[in-house]
Amino acid sequence: MKNILTRGGIEFLAVFLGIALSLYVEEMQTEKENERKKDQYLSDLTNTLEMDIQQINKLLETLINSEKLITEIQSDIDENHKALSDIEILNKLLDVEVGFSFFPQDGIFNQLISPGSFELIKDVELKNILLEMYNHQKQRNYATSTEID
Repeated sequence: MKNILTRGGIEFLAVFLGIALSLYVEEMQTEKENERKKDQYLSDLTNTLEMDIQQINKLLETLINSEKLITEIQSDIDENHKALSDIEILNKLLDVEVGFSFFPQDGIFNQLISPGSFELIKDVELKNILLEMYNHQKQRNYATSTEID
């Protein structure tokens, strides 16, 4: 009888340890997959932000050039229209661009938010910055762009 109990106890222990080990391995695989997803999302966000920065720099360059052209026209007006001809002023006016808007690329952010993967990011400050940038600032940009249009 002792032999049966001992054998049953060993079998139970083996099954229990097998299940526990299986659950542990599955948990480790899930954590590894979540870490991989988080790293991929953050890498994609970094690339997107770099492209947004390039877009902002082009926008700034355009606005700075437009400001320069407007300053030149204003200087000519201050000099009673003696420095520039009408054609030069017209060409400068046509080159002025002030109706640009910046639209951040939010596809990766939306991917991160929609399946709940946002919770993979543990850094609260990073979460707040992303939410501010892709939600609040986006709404302000749309409001400004609508007003300009």
